Formats: sequence, C-alpha cells, structure tokens
Amino acid sequence: MTRRLTTKLGGRLVAGLLLLTAVGLASLGKQVDPPTTGPNVIVIMTDDMRLDDLQYMPNTLNLLAARGVTFEQMLSPYPLCCPARAQLLTGQYSHNNGVQGNAWPRGGYYKLDGTNTLPVWLHDGGYETAFLGKYLNEYGGRDEYEIPPGWDYWMGSIATVYDYHRVTTNQGGRLVTHSRVYQTDLFDSRSTDLVDLYADSDRPFFMWTSYITPHTECVARTVPEDSPHTCWGPPPAAYGDDGTFEDLVIHDDASINEADMSDKGQFMQNLPLISPERLEGLHNARISRIESLQSVDRAVAHLVERLKATGQYENTYLIFTSDNGVQLGEHRWQTKILGYEQSIRVPLIISGPGLPQGVVRSQAVTIADLAATIADIADVAPRRLLDGQSLLPLARGDVPDGRDRVVPLEAGPRDNTSEGWLYQGVRTDRYTLLVWRNGDTELYDRRHDPLQMVSVAGTPAYADVQRDLERRLTELEACAGIECRQWYNAPFS
Repeated sequence: MTRRLTTKLGGRLVAGLLLLTAVGLASLGKQVDPPTTGPNVIVIMTDDMRLDDLQYMPNTLNLLAARGVTFEQMLSPYPLCCPARAQLLTGQYSHNNGVQGNAWPRGGYYKLDGTNTLPVWLHDGGYETAFLGKYLNEYGGRDEYEIPPGWDYWMGSIATVYDYHRVTTNQGGRLVTHSRVYQTDLFDSRSTDLVDLYADSDRPFFMWTSYITPHTECVARTVPEDSPHTCWGPPPAAYGDDGTFEDLVIHDDASINEADMSDKGQFMQNLPLISPERLEGLHNARISRIESLQSVDRAVAHLVERLKATGQYENTYLIFTSDNGVQLGEHRWQTKILGYEQSIRVPLIISGPGLPQGVVRSQAVTIADLAATIADIADVAPRRLLDGQSLLPLARGDVPDGRDRVVPLEAGPRDNTSEGWLYQGVRTDRYTLLVWRNGDTELYDRRHDPLQMVSVAGTPAYADVQRDLERRLTELEACAGIECRQWYNAPFS
C-alpha cells in the first residue's frame, strides 16, 4: 500500500511517494499505533566533521547552540561511517549490533538487522518518518530499489554517493540522477519542502537529513578505468563559498606529523613521516572542508526558517551531529577510525521544547545515546537492549554534570575481512587507554597531555590507573545494556 502526496519539490509539482506499512514492515506483523501528538524530531548529520570545525558555522552556533544544549564531549566510539550510523539506528555499540566496518562481511548496510531500528520504532509509534542523503555504506549494492524498513519518505543516495555534483538517489522506489546541483543544496531543498508538507499532517514527524559534507569527494567519472590514480580529493565548496576561507590561518600543533612515535604501538610506529607537499595538501583540505560546511550552515538556517514559518518550530527538537571525526595528520594519520581525540570527538547540539538555551554540558555522551534520546522524546519503546541512554535528563540539568563516564572504544581491521579488532580501548573524562590487537598498549593522561603525545603506559606513576582501566576494558568489551554504563572513580580521576 502506498500513499501519494503532491508536494512542491525543487520548484515543481511532482508526485512524492510516502511509503507506509507495506514497505519492509509487513513481515513484522506490527500494527501502526494511532496518530500521536508528540514533538517532531529532526537529525542533521554531517560526514567526517571534526569538533573543531563547528566554530566556523555561525548559523548553527546562533540558531542551535545559543538556543539549545551543546555536549562538548560527544564521542563516536567506533569512528567510522557505517558503524557510527548503525549505532544511531540501534542505540547499541558495534559489538552488539554487528556492524563492525563499512563493507561486507564485517559491516556495511547488509550486516544490520534493519527490521529492528529507530525508524521502525517511530513509525509504529505513529510518527511520519523521512530520510534524505547518505545512509549506511553499501546501501543499494544488491537492490537499488530497496527501501529500508520504517521509512515513510525515502530519498537515499545509491550511486556516486561522494560526488558533490552528481548523485543518484532512490526516491520512494524511483531512481533519479541529479546533475549540476550541489548535493548539500539538493537535500537542503528537499528537507525544507518536507517541513512544508508535514505542516498539514496530523502526525508528528522524524526526519534525518544526512549530508556527505565535509567528507572527501570521489568523482569516479573523471578517472579513466586504467588509471593508477584514485578518485578521491578534498570536498569542493558550493558556488560562492570557494575561496572564502583561503586566508584563514590554522596553526599546526605538535601532534601533526608527530616526530617521536616511539611511545606508541607498532601499528602507529610503522607510519612514515608525512612529506612537506602532503602536509600542505592536508592544510588546504582543512580549508576546503570548512568552506564546504558553509552550505550545511545555510541549510540549518533554511530549516529553522521553514519550521518557524509553518508554526512547527516550538514543537520540534533539532539534533545536529556528525558520524565521526577525522585526523588530518595528527600522529601521522590521515583519515579516521583510530581512538584519538580528532577521530572520536564530534559536535552534538540539541535544541527543543523544555531544554535550556545556550547551555554546555561537559559529561561524555556517545552516538549510541541518540536512539534512546529520540525514543524518549517520541515516547516510543525501543525493541533492543540499549547500550546508550537518553540525554534529556542531562540536557535539562536533572543529572549532575560532573560524573566521569567510561566509554568503550573499538574498531576492526580496515580490510573488512580479518577477524578480531584493530584496537579496543576505554575513554574517561581524563584518560584514554588503547590496546592494539598485538597487545601494544597506549595510555594518555589528557589533562596533562591533551595532544596525546606521550603514552604513560607501563610507568609506575600510572600503574594503578592502567590496571583499573584494563579491568574496565575487560568488563566493557562485551557489555550489553546497563552493563555498558559505567562511571569512573579510580585514583587520579
């Protein structure tokens, strides 16, 4: 069964498909609850955005942060695209939801049980659900026309996902290739159109707009098949944004191209020094990333404007975040996945009804907490044992902000086929413990060493701390539910 609504998309009247119960849900045998009057929820997600990128987004700071709650220690425990997104959809860490990489067989879209995810819970709870943009890696690889369970409106990227000016989407079961349009602008426009559409609905809505910005770009069509060169390059800025930050001065800290790696595990010691030419390229990539994010910053303003114009703003929670961060030369590493601060720290801002304005919370939270938070907002029951917890009490100030949370860190081998983990670890407000698959151990006291330059693992002064954190890692590496929520009160904490 499908319902066709006529909505103004991209300036033209087209038929917009809202796929309801039959879309991947019939096999569940679930009945949709009566319409609810709960608040709307919108998730705005960027891709590979670092925490320190947020300072260059004035609309996001003024319209969301100044009117909501900023979580300054938001963590992505498995800092890689697909595992991070699967944590948002399930409220579970990767060792519980099974998605431990970007590609099959360790991870990817087909590793996730999509019949039991956040959109399914919300849809069955009476919410209209909508997705736009990049979903889980490898989505559409087996069936380009597939629509994941739980989504009423679907506009997911299926081909040339990382091409900023040419992308193919599955729009409610119909494939559409969009050329000569900047991807962020495309999904920005469709998101605001949906806000207009939902203004006439008698049901609240959940919308997740997932931008690729500022992820690196891949323009495969410009690389010959027999070429040894890769398609990857810095993200291009939208029209009018190119060059707007070319004079920005970014001072590299000592962790960029770190000189002495002898304190780190063998995996890190094997990384070569970055050449001067490549260092310049990484600096320019940082500028390109900031310029590309200006389009997302405008999208935030457009969304808030449309919510206010349609009378839905006061009844809508807005959640701004990223799937993971990325290292741009810190500790000689030039991508994500590792357990260092630049990879695991991402922005999180939540604004909405009943939340204080302009407040910053210092307690560590994770992307696995978002499913619990959204379910709490919508008053729907999750059907998984959640490792995360609702952030509403913390956001409102009902929970003390000084407790030191222990967060498990984990990432699998990059080849997606090897068994086991690349590393596992734990992070507290002060310490980071990383244990590599060969047993090499790194321990950082970030209060005294925020750049994570000198590992204190194996030193007498930190023997008690290391012993306690290793015990916590043993307890958390296979934790589930409430077992995953530990607080740290060890020596030197």
